Amino acid sequence: MENTWVSIYNTEINIAGSGSSVECWFHGNDHQDQPVYHYQETCVTATWIKLSQQLLRLTGDTRYADAIEQTFYNALLASMTPDGSDWAKYTPLAGQRLKGTEQCGMGLNCCTASGPRGLFTFPLTTVMSGKKGIQINFFASGSYGVNTPGKQKMKVIQDTDYPETGKIRIILQLEKPENMQVSVRIPAWSAESTLLVNGVPVPVEAGKAAGIQRLWKTADQIELSLDMRGRLIQAGNSPGSFAIMRGPVLLCREERLSPPALQAVLQPVAGKNGIIELQVSDQKKAGFWMTFTGLFIPESYAEKGGDPVPVLLCDYASAGYANEGLPFFKVWFPQLFDPRK
Repeated sequence: MENTWVSIYNTEINIAGSGSSVECWFHGNDHQDQPVYHYQETCVTATWIKLSQQLLRLTGDTRYADAIEQTFYNALLASMTPDGSDWAKYTPLAGQRLKGTEQCGMGLNCCTASGPRGLFTFPLTTVMSGKKGIQINFFASGSYGVNTPGKQKMKVIQDTDYPETGKIRIILQLEKPENMQVSVRIPAWSAESTLLVNGVPVPVEAGKAAGIQRLWKTADQIELSLDMRGRLIQAGNSPGSFAIMRGPVLLCREERLSPPALQAVLQPVAGKNGIIELQVSDQKKAGFWMTFTGLFIPESYAEKGGDPVPVLLCDYASAGYANEGLPFFKVWFPQLFDPRK
């Protein structure tokens, strides 16, 4: 099953964390920057989360948690209307949020039923308990009840606005001190992370769980800071297309945001290792969850090219939802082909 999961992840799962066309695998990773017919059905999205969750429960391997998080914050949330009243049947990476047709005369379709399954299963593995201790897989404000290896009840309280920021504070509550391991997932995408236990630094490695073995007491605190810089992701052959992720969240252009036009060719201004500087914007009032400004070089017929211009981006989950109309959006930024290169 693990080998099958790896095969699907490497060949089919796209940047939003899902895939499929007309309910079939089709080497979708190679085509994700192109328009795809009946792309990314919500039933597939929810089932991928559930499969990854079962493997996470069986193994504790954080790569499954990384995959769940990518799918949850992007493909799954994008398929749900902002008020939670309905679910899309298909969720493209470019285009519009179009309503799916009903099935069997029931006034809904299979994706309306499957979407909530993916949504409501997420808290079940936010914190897991095992023989050695507990493992914190996901970061969301709330109180999580687990049992310790010593069979006492324990509360794990998270205080965070993640993924808007990468700051997470975790407080442990237990009746009596207990020596056990508390593991905290360090996402594979977080190149620079810091982890403190009662103010003392703990070594971390991206893509691994940081296991902390000690005598834990009530009111002990864990503070995690994750790398929320923008990252360029490339698809296709040179020059191909670029997309941008910030933490676990996929960003995109949307026509309600300010110019340049959605179809404009834009080259992101990125530094070393594909890091792009993003500034938090104030566009939340327009109905977006998160918006950021980055610098891009627009297509220009000047001999030396154009100067960078600020461009607004929003989170993929918010794109395409408006009180009036069905605004277009796109995830991938196609780049100019230059025969000199």
